[in-house]
Amino acid sequence: MSIVFGAALNLAGPSGAPLTRGITALSGVVFRIVRWIMRLAPFGTFGALASVGATCGAESLQQLLYLILLFTGTCVAYIVVVLGSIMRACRLGLFALMRLLKDELLVALSTCSSEAVLRQLVRKLEILGAGRPVVGIVVASGFSFNLDGSAIYLTMASLFLSQALGVDLSWQQQLTMVAVMMLTSKGTAGIAGGAFIVPASSMTAVGHMPLAALALIVGIDRILNVGRVFINVLGNAVATIVIGKWENDFDQDKARLVLSTRSAALTELEAEYDAAQRAGTTPAAEPASVTSGAPRQAAAADERRQLRVAPQAR
Repeated sequence: MSIVFGAALNLAGPSGAPLTRGITALSGVVFRIVRWIMRLAPFGTFGALASVGATCGAESLQQLLYLILLFTGTCVAYIVVVLGSIMRACRLGLFALMRLLKDELLVALSTCSSEAVLRQLVRKLEILGAGRPVVGIVVASGFSFNLDGSAIYLTMASLFLSQALGVDLSWQQQLTMVAVMMLTSKGTAGIAGGAFIVPASSMTAVGHMPLAALALIVGIDRILNVGRVFINVLGNAVATIVIGKWENDFDQDKARLVLSTRSAALTELEAEYDAAQRAGTTPAAEPASVTSGAPRQAAAADERRQLRVAPQAR
């Protein structure tokens, strides 16, 4: 509806100008309110956590620490076991991929937002050897539908709240909650705190716990978001590799060379990729920066020069 309204307003021309100015002014007011909320949010979080400690005692803070440790252990186990097994099936190293994406992962951890690294992640995956059509489709859709970290966060938070409230859930209710959380995690906003509003609607739909129970975990939501975002970004990178191999649009040899290269050579490779993008060409499959040894570098450099001369000769 908003797209249709915007298109109609654009076609209205001068007659729609007053309405456009009104919407612009309203947007300024809304963003000012959001700015106030963002500045007051830390005080609200502190108050919620202090209220939990004062009402339930200091032991409640210990239970929250247990939730943080358990969630962290679950994230580590998921990365090592699930994602590691997938990368071994693809005959690539998971930790080498994490080393390649260290800048993007650090930005995602610091901002608690997967959307902040969308462009950089697309760039790194194309350098790795994935085809541009695969990267464009998988990464863009994955940040909305392939949110493994959000599913883990929502499920563990819901089970923690049910135990904190003394609600005894049967196996059927637990499986129902897991299924609901897996479905509601799709389309979660990739911003800090974007997954926190999902349990509100899910709890209302399931009906096992009151909505006010979310106040128990609002103080540690930022900490839990770190693991959620880390798995979301890394999981989408692994999914791109899998889909690329499935569609025969992934250069396995280039990926092995890129993952085995060092930081200095990787910086040179990224510079070559950026230069090729600005020139509107595709970089060579095995550039000099991913080879080892001076003779191989010289041979690759000669091949690269020949590739540059060939289009001019044609």
